[in-house]
Amino acid sequence: YKRRANVVGGIETTKPKEVKSTKEKRAYSEQCIQIIENRIGHLTLNETVEHMSREERMNFIQGLSKDFQQQTGLKLGEIKYYASPGLDFGYYDREDNSVHLNTVFLTSSNPYYVKEQVFTLFHEMTHAIQWNAVNNVAEGNDNTFGFTLDQIGEWAINFQPGRYIRPGVDPEGYRNQPIERDAYWLEWQLKNEFD
Repeated sequence: YKRRANVVGGIETTKPKEVKSTKEKRAYSEQCIQIIENRIGHLTLNETVEHMSREERMNFIQGLSKDFQQQTGLKLGEIKYYASPGLDFGYYDREDNSVHLNTVFLTSSNPYYVKEQVFTLFHEMTHAIQWNAVNNVAEGNDNTFGFTLDQIGEWAINFQPGRYIRPGVDPEGYRNQPIERDAYWLEWQLKNEFD
């Protein structure tokens, strides 16, 4: 579940279609906003990341992931890093429940790209929440991470083989399918708060 940019001059331009805001989604986005605010204190996200070293940025990402897991109860695998000159910011791998982030952006001298990695982290951790919620319900575990059974049912259908739309096949269909729609909705909430 790779997050790719639609970039013009370094700025992501594609906003997701309007998504119904439910109380569960709003509570989740508020929880994620609070996690970031707790890490940055009185600074802006730009001020927080722009003068950090590569190691400090990676530690910052790890700290956000740890805080997210403590707040949500998610047991996430590792945060893994790779380098790719393309426009893929990161992805979630459900095989080992891990999030992968592109170090090309994380180590950029441009704070915009570093902030994008923070937003990508939360986007990909949302996929982890979605996948784990679907599996919890399928296994009779009542941990839905605060989401409704209707929402989880939508994700379950989208996770079925052949149902996930790849970005290269249909960019609009990709962004509007339930799994990506909800992850991008959160991402836009974060951007509205921290950009």
